[in-house]
Amino acid sequence: MVLGLGPIGLGVVAVLKARGHGPVVAVDFSPKRRAPAERLGADIPIDPAVESPYDRWSSLGVIPGMPDRMAAEYPGVVAG
Repeated sequence: MVLGLGPIGLGVVAVLKARGHGPVVAVDFSPKRRAPAERLGADIPIDPAVESPYDRWSSLGVIPGMPDRMAAEYPGVVAG
C-alpha cells in the first residue's frame, strides 16, 4: 500500500511494479494523482474519501500487524 501519490509515492509505485510486487494499492484523495499511479501499474487505486484503504488491504488477506506478520513466518509462534 502506498499512501500519498506525490513524486515519491509514484516512484514507490513504479519500483514495486518493476520488481514484480503486487497487488499495489495506491491511495490519494486526488484523482489527478491516482491517474498516473494507474498508468505506472498500480493495481488498486483508492480514494480514501470513498473507501477505507485499510479495509481493502485487509480484504486482500494481508496480515496488518507486525507481530502477526512475524508470527506467520515462524511455524509454532503465536502472536500475542
